[in-house]
Amino acid sequence: TFKYQKNKLKEQAFDPSKTDERLLVLLPGATAYSELTADIFANIQAYQYRF
Repeated sequence: TFKYQKNKLKEQAFDPSKTDERLLVLLPGATAYSELTADIFANIQAYQYRF
């Protein structure tokens, strides 16, 4: 059986600089998903958005 390597996924978390995959986020008050950029990621880490 195929098993995901969870340690690598945990390290990447949702940091856009640590993965090559496209990450999407549904920001509070938004009706559509937007791409997770470094700026949005920094704002999430600084608690600028409340989910």
